[in-house]
Amino acid sequence: MSIATSTTTITASTASITRTTVELDAEAQARINRFVEVRDLINTLDKEKKALDALIKEALGDAEAGTVNGKVRVTKSDRQREGVDTKALREAFPEAFDATRTVTPYTVLMTK
Repeated sequence: MSIATSTTTITASTASITRTTVELDAEAQARINRFVEVRDLINTLDKEKKALDALIKEALGDAEAGTVNGKVRVTKSDRQREGVDTKALREAFPEAFDATRTVTPYTVLMTK
């Protein structure tokens, strides 16, 4: 898959970033192309899903369920998500914020 590797250092006025690179073969390039296609399809489908969700909720109005030929085809359920205002917590209780803060590292693919 790889042909050659190299390391590049990018220096700005306040930070220096070192990036290791690898030359990818045609198979890897095809996977990247497919990755971009799938990502774009998912984004398109997500927009369509949100639009359909809104239209179905509009059709249901105040009803909790919708029927087709007398059989329940869709129901809606009100839910609530609870969160914490981290900015307010950090400002009001910095020690509690620091004591309970968690950091989870993760990697993201950025395609060009």
